[in-house]
Amino acid sequence: RPARGKDRPARPAASAHRTPVPARSPFGPPRAPAEAAVGAPGTGTAEAPDPRPPLRGSTRAVAQLSGGFRARFRGVLRIVLVLILAGALVAAGFYGIPRLVDAWPFGSPSGKPTPTPDAVDRLQWILAAIEELRASGKPVSAELRALLEAFNEEFPEAAVSIPPDPTASPAPVSPTPVETPDAERFRLAAADLAAAEAKAAAGDSVGAADLLLAVREALAPLPSGTTATGVEGTVGDALETVRTLLSQVGRTACDIWRRTGMDLFYAGRPADALVPLRKAYAIDPGFFGGGVAYHLGRCYEALGQKDEARAFYQYVIDHFPAKDIADYSRSRIARLG
Repeated sequence: RPARGKDRPARPAASAHRTPVPARSPFGPPRAPAEAAVGAPGTGTAEAPDPRPPLRGSTRAVAQLSGGFRARFRGVLRIVLVLILAGALVAAGFYGIPRLVDAWPFGSPSGKPTPTPDAVDRLQWILAAIEELRASGKPVSAELRALLEAFNEEFPEAAVSIPPDPTASPAPVSPTPVETPDAERFRLAAADLAAAEAKAAAGDSVGAADLLLAVREALAPLPSGTTATGVEGTVGDALETVRTLLSQVGRTACDIWRRTGMDLFYAGRPADALVPLRKAYAIDPGFFGGGVAYHLGRCYEALGQKDEARAFYQYVIDHFPAKDIADYSRSRIARLG
């Protein structure tokens, strides 16, 4: 063993030229600086020069910015992961806790105990027995009836039918009223009366008077106390309404019918003239000072119906004896023979 400090190789002197640390580039692997193009001192070997240009100031700035961006990206990524994890925990709690509470063995939030399989079987058996009892028609005790009613109130979606109580007296059934022909006739006349009221309100005196005459003719033979289902009042009430309305629209309608009948008679159409003249006479026999009755006599005389003509002439004579029209009627009766 060589002696300490003797025959030991001398430590090479520190080189005055130190190889600089290669700079890192964000665009590729580290590269040696331009000074290391030749071999290390004392090696005697030469390396090929690096064809890439050395890093400039702008390139170093880009590298520094890239490193800062990566650091910030890692920070943002950590925040996003934390938020995702927190959202997953919230969703799990929101959807999982209610199921966990419902499955809790000591009850549910609604306060109703969760039925066990044995309880479900017993309930099904009870329901089957109740259904069998209902189908048999046997009487049900008051206690069981009260229990079934309570069950139907508590669970209306699964309500069961309860057999009728044989001890309870059936509800009285009112007989269906049978309408008489008079009641049916009154019903139809009441409908025409309502239509006449509407026409009178609209100012159609002729149409209203025409309907009122038909209603009066239909109700005249019926007892005044006759009623009908769905119709207010009696036949007597309806006839009073007819009289009231005729007093309002009758005069206007009579004047129109009188003129129409006279025009038809003097036009040589006595048969057609009878229709409006008879309507006016039905409302007011003495209308126009007996003129309506006189022209009715003329129409029947022209048609060869002497008895009918004589009756109308005589009406004029009896009710208007001091008027000239009575003298005309006497002369017409004399012609009839």
